[in-house]
Amino acid sequence: MKELTQVFEALIEGFEKNEWERGIQFLKLVQRWENIVGEYVSKHTQPLRIIGDVLFVGVDNSVLMHQLSLETERIKENIKRKTGYELQIKLMFSPVKRRKKHQKARLATLNNSQTSRIEELTARVKDPEIRDLLRKAMASLLARRGSSGL
Repeated sequence: MKELTQVFEALIEGFEKNEWERGIQFLKLVQRWENIVGEYVSKHTQPLRIIGDVLFVGVDNSVLMHQLSLETERIKENIKRKTGYELQIKLMFSPVKRRKKHQKARLATLNNSQTSRIEELTARVKDPEIRDLLRKAMASLLARRGSSGL
C-alpha cells in the first residue's frame, strides 16, 4: 500500500538524519505490545504512531477504548517497566476496523515483489538491528493488511 510505503520511507529518512531514537522506541514498543498490555487487549489494539508527545493507539472496540482511556497511567507504567523507556507521552485512543480473528503476520505470506520492495526500502539503513526491525515491521503490517503490494 502507498500509505505503508510513505510511513516507512519517513521512518528511514528519520534514521538517516539521526532522528532515529523515537523511531526505534516506537518499533520496539510495537514489538513488545502484547507484553505491555496483555494478550486480550493486544488482539484489539495496536500502536499506530508517535507524533510529538502523543502515542496514538488504534482500538477496534468502543467499550474497550473507553476502559483503556481510564487506564492510561497503568499502560504508561507498563511501557516504562516492560521496555525501560521513560517516554513522556500522552495516550490517544482511536477507533480502527476490527482485525480478522487471530490473524498472524508471517513473512512467508508475502509475494516476491513485496519482499523485494521491503529490501529496497530498508537497504539504505546502515545499522543491521534497525534494518531488521524495519523489515519485520513492514512485513508484519503488509501481511496483516493482506495488501497486494507496497
